[in-house]
Amino acid sequence: MKVLFNIILIALSLIIQPVLAAKDYTITFEKQIEPFELLIPFYLLKVNNQCMPKFGPYNFTLDSLSSKFSIDAQDVNSGACVGRQKKIVWLVSRTLLPPTGLDPQSCLVQFSVTFYWIAGWQAAVTSTCDDLVKQATCEGENCYNYCADLDDCYMPTKVNFGNEEKDLIKIVFK
Repeated sequence: MKVLFNIILIALSLIIQPVLAAKDYTITFEKQIEPFELLIPFYLLKVNNQCMPKFGPYNFTLDSLSSKFSIDAQDVNSGACVGRQKKIVWLVSRTLLPPTGLDPQSCLVQFSVTFYWIAGWQAAVTSTCDDLVKQATCEGENCYNYCADLDDCYMPTKVNFGNEEKDLIKIVFK
């Protein structure tokens, strides 16, 4: 009975403790510009988010004038989001003109934070944009398509959940 009571108290403290209930991230998108490259911009549109109420603008562009763009994001680990995967999904389109609708050539980039019982909170960048994404790092370590099956994999710890510093995520396009 005491064990059950302790488990309930721990669960309640995780739900209501505001210091540990959110994590901040700075996500930087960067376009590497090669010499003599045809400068076709990248258009990014946020199409989905889960347990990330702060996710930056809905859309933005990476082009020759602004080849780097940073957003501040924050996940929530309270209420209905306790222990659930947190994510932001962007639709990436690379066309000469801004897409007026869904571009059939577009692909997806997802930043996610997932809880694994043994390893703790893990950050990853997954994508269907293999031709466009050069690399992604989470706190300086490779986290691009590192864990294709987010329900069954092991990754070294990438996110120190609960500290007050922002974790730095970087996504580099070719």
